[in-house]
Amino acid sequence: PVFENAIKHAVSKNQDATTITFEAARDAKGVRLSVRDDGSNGTEFPAETKTTVTGIGLSNVQNRLESAFGNNYQFSIRRSNAGFYVDIFINERRHAFQVN
Repeated sequence: PVFENAIKHAVSKNQDATTITFEAARDAKGVRLSVRDDGSNGTEFPAETKTTVTGIGLSNVQNRLESAFGNNYQFSIRRSNAGFYVDIFINERRHAFQVN
């Protein structure tokens, strides 16, 4: 849903080329996932960072993270004229990951 949101809200509504970047990194503390887009579609946004969301797609992601990881994750979104950023961090020390 996070990547889908970037396509729906940044790419499809933007007349200019839009870049979406997905990053995943794992270290001793946990796993960080980031999705960023540079598609402001000409809309002026105040710079802000949130840890609670109101949209359906991102709310579903936040609820699923809470259901799966309890308090062992961080979820934040930032938007500005430069684009939209979603960052998810899952604390590995408190949650055992299974890699298949």
